[in-house]
Amino acid sequence: IVKAVPNAAFIHIRRAEEDVARSILKARYDVFGTPEAWWSMKPRDWESAAALPPEEQVRRQIAGVDRHIREGLATAAVPDRRVLQVEYQTLCDDPGSVVEEVSRFLKSVRGDTGGLGR
Repeated sequence: IVKAVPNAAFIHIRRAEEDVARSILKARYDVFGTPEAWWSMKPRDWESAAALPPEEQVRRQIAGVDRHIREGLATAAVPDRRVLQVEYQTLCDDPGSVVEEVSRFLKSVRGDTGGLGR
């Protein structure tokens, strides 16, 4: 993304790991009828978890995807001021405050970079 849009701003929505795990396991049942089938984004090392019980697969999936996001931002040298962390629960409980926070964030990034995009 950074190569295509050098001045990009990033919003990373974080959710409680237990809630993410329940959601992924539910989706595995709902979509495939079994907890054994993989659902959603696969981390780089997903194959090493393939033989594990579904609950452990999901724990590793969550950790791996989170690590991938953090490493990607670090590798692209995205400054912290261009990354907004948002808690999913806050978004659910008080969406208006999150919209205001995102608006302030984007205005600050535009002011910092001379505008989003190219």
